[in-house]
Amino acid sequence: NVDVTPGVDYAWRKWLDFVGETAVGYTKQTDDVNSWEVTPRAGARFHVFSRNVPTAIPGRPLQREFPPRRRVVVRDLVRVESRNIFYTGSGTGSSSTVRVRNRLELLVPLNREALSADRVRYVLADWEWFIPLGEPEERFANKQRIRAGLGYRRSTAWRFELLYMWTRSRNTIDEGFTTNDNIIDVRIKRVF
Repeated sequence: NVDVTPGVDYAWRKWLDFVGETAVGYTKQTDDVNSWEVTPRAGARFHVFSRNVPTAIPGRPLQREFPPRRRVVVRDLVRVESRNIFYTGSGTGSSSTVRVRNRLELLVPLNREALSADRVRYVLADWEWFIPLGEPEERFANKQRIRAGLGYRRSTAWRFELLYMWTRSRNTIDEGFTTNDNIIDVRIKRVF
C-alpha cells in the first residue's frame, strides 16, 4: 500500500485546530484485484492542555505554530471522511462510504523540553476508532487502531516518524472484533 496525504492545519484557538486533508492511495489487495482510494477528510483537533500563543515581535516573522504549554501533549482529533475506492483488475467497480474517525493522541519529548523544539526526539501513541455512517458494504467497515512509535523533528519544516500499528475490525455490529493488521508505518512530513 502506498499513500500520499496532503493536508492543511489551521490553529484557530489555543485549544483548537481545523484540519483538512485528502488521502490518495494505491493498494495491491490480491493477485487479481487492486484499488485506488481518494479520501477527503475534514475535522478538528482539540488540545487538552492548550498551547501558548506566540507574541509578535517587531521585525521578526510570526511563529508558524503554537508551542505546547506542558511537556506531555494530549489531544483529540475528530474527523469525517468520504472513502471513495476504485477497483482495477478482475475486481472492477467502485464503492463509497462516509465515516467518523476519533483519535486520542499522546506525545512526549525525550531529549528536549517541548515538542516544538528543533532536533527533538519523541514518543507517540494513539488510539483511533473508525465509525461508519450508514451500512457500508465494505470490508473492515468498523475498526480500531492503536499506534505507537518514535519521531524526530529536525526543524519546523521536516519531521520523521516510525510507527507500529495494530488494527482490529468487524464487518457487522453483531460480530466481534478480529485482529487483521500489523503494520510498520514510515512517515516523512514536510510542513510549509
